[in-house]
Amino acid sequence: MKVRRNYERGETSVDDISLIRLRIENARKRLIDLSLRNRFLNYRVGSRAAIEITDVDPDSLYNMLVQEAKSLKLLPQNDDELDLADLDTRSSNPTTAKKLRVKETEKSLENKLLRFYRESRTIQEEQGINLLFLALGLLQWFEADGEQIARYAPMLLIPITIERTTAKSFTLSHDGTEIVSNLSMIEKAKDFGIRLSEFDQEGGSVSNYFNLISRQVSSLKQWTVIPG
Repeated sequence: MKVRRNYERGETSVDDISLIRLRIENARKRLIDLSLRNRFLNYRVGSRAAIEITDVDPDSLYNMLVQEAKSLKLLPQNDDELDLADLDTRSSNPTTAKKLRVKETEKSLENKLLRFYRESRTIQEEQGINLLFLALGLLQWFEADGEQIARYAPMLLIPITIERTTAKSFTLSHDGTEIVSNLSMIEKAKDFGIRLSEFDQEGGSVSNYFNLISRQVSSLKQWTVIPG
């Protein structure tokens, strides 16, 4: 027996609730760009719109930025700023020194950070939103079986801010807001019959989340989690 709405009492049936949920889900899907124009579905390695950190443990980086609320300074390739003590610390745990290497030359890193800094300030002032994220992990996925072109989707997004400490020096820090799972990829995965979980910020670790996603996509050929 189905429960129907009693219009005189203003009650809502199970059928009505299901319909409302379906409409909300459809509206949400229409708002998310599921095309390859969306960088959250089709991140390009080496993109001008990103800076890639090298040799870092995702759990350590997450703990430093989010749990310990530390700032992060990025150093270019072959930078001599780190002294021997810093290098010893970095070799055992790259995040403890709060300085991390990136795949950029000094000039390229400086230009990118300055551009990100200016653009983020403009968007924050004009729209009141923060669009800067530090991404942890990538999901390699393919549009169809036998597809040769791999696509990459960031997995966890840490909202960050950039502070300018000197004319050429910047630090990055978590802005204190919620850590975001890649909702675009979660929605896209439904087209393949896969339901991806969202990250549990209250008790979950980054590595456990990556392992969970790995299990959830294991039925799809060539799909894999890249933890770095």
